[in-house]
Amino acid sequence: MKTTKRVFAGLLTIALALSSVDAAHQRDVTVSIDFGNPSGFSDIEIDGFSGDKEQSIIFDLLRGEFEENAGTYLPHGYTLNVKIQDIDLAGYHEPLYPRFDGVRIMKSIYPPRLNFSYAILDDDQLIVEEGNSSLSNVSYLHGFSLSSRRNDTAYYVRSLIKDWARQDLGYKLK
Repeated sequence: MKTTKRVFAGLLTIALALSSVDAAHQRDVTVSIDFGNPSGFSDIEIDGFSGDKEQSIIFDLLRGEFEENAGTYLPHGYTLNVKIQDIDLAGYHEPLYPRFDGVRIMKSIYPPRLNFSYAILDDDQLIVEEGNSSLSNVSYLHGFSLSSRRNDTAYYVRSLIKDWARQDLGYKLK
C-alpha cells in the first residue's frame, strides 16, 4: 500500500513539473482570428452537418490551435492577426454512399486545406511579418500520428496550423 502511494506521489510530482514547463512555453501574446465569410468555405462539415453549431466547433478548435502555437513561438507582447479565407477539412462526405451519410471518407484526393493571411505585430504594434499562407498536406494519410488523435474533429487542419507555426513563426522570428 505504501509503495502505491509513493508511486502515485511520484507521478503527481512529474505531472506538476511537466505542466509548469508547458506553462513556461506559453507567452503573453494576443491572437485575433477573423473567419471572414464562412458560407464560402469549401468544407466545414461535422458528421455531414454544417450549421452554426458545427461552424462554431470548428472555429473554436482552429482559434485554440492558433492561440496555443502563437503562445509557443511568438515573443512576449506580440500579436498575431489572422484572416481565414478558406477551410477544407480532410476527407469528404460522398453523396454516392447514402448508407454512410455522416461518415467522412478519407482519401488522398481529399487533403486538408487552409488559406489565410496573417500579420505579426510587435509589442509597439508595428508589423514585423505579414503574408498569405495556402496550406495543404496531400500525404496526410501517410504521416505518423496517434490513431486515436486522427478521429479528433479537424485534426488534420489543426496539424497544418501546428506545422505552419513551427516552420514560419518558429524560424522566421528567431
